[in-house]
Amino acid sequence: MQIIQVYPQYQPYRAVEGLYLGEIELQAAAPIVYGNFLTSLDGRIALLDGGSARLPGELVNDNDLRLFLELRTQADCIVTHGGYMRDRAAGKLGDILMIGEKSGHADLAQWRREHGMPPQPAIVICSNTL
Repeated sequence: MQIIQVYPQYQPYRAVEGLYLGEIELQAAAPIVYGNFLTSLDGRIALLDGGSARLPGELVNDNDLRLFLELRTQADCIVTHGGYMRDRAAGKLGDILMIGEKSGHADLAQWRREHGMPPQPAIVICSNTL
């Protein structure tokens, strides 16, 4: 799949793979904080399912996952929450914290090596219940 950028200025078709790599200044003077959210047309980012949140199936696709992983590839630190860790341990969610571990994404681990970064970013788990 290819993407047309319309803002802040028009750019013709670009491939999804590698689209976000190099977009973030790695040696910035101040921290850069970014978030990645998928939403449905009604504004939902998750649905409750038996007490756990899940992403609606209509929002899940390989292109969004690739762009999400490219953002994480450039990170020094990833912040997540206890609910994700509990659902991951229970087998309800896959591991999206490890860079380059998924099949077809080895280039992301290589990108980190080429840019002198540790193999994996640090992970911070925020919780108000411990």
